[in-house]
Amino acid sequence: METKLNVKMHCKGCERTITNALMKLKGIEAVNADYTNEKVTVKYNENLVNIKDIIREIEEAGYEAKISEEGGSDKKEKKKFLGIFDF
Repeated sequence: METKLNVKMHCKGCERTITNALMKLKGIEAVNADYTNEKVTVKYNENLVNIKDIIREIEEAGYEAKISEEGGSDKKEKKKFLGIFDF
């Protein structure tokens, strides 16, 4: 699964900090942090890690993270995170 997050970052150091923190989580396949757009794209195995774990790890690194409103495959994950389910 791939999810895009909005994360306030100021520099390349922020990108490295977030990438290093997330890559420590089991199930993370790839991280692309871009401070100029304040976006973090995370590719992960949803059987090993979930969006709550990813956001918690970013917050523990000292940053605020929110699921991006851009759409794509993260819409289903956002609903799941917020406790909203399609019937």
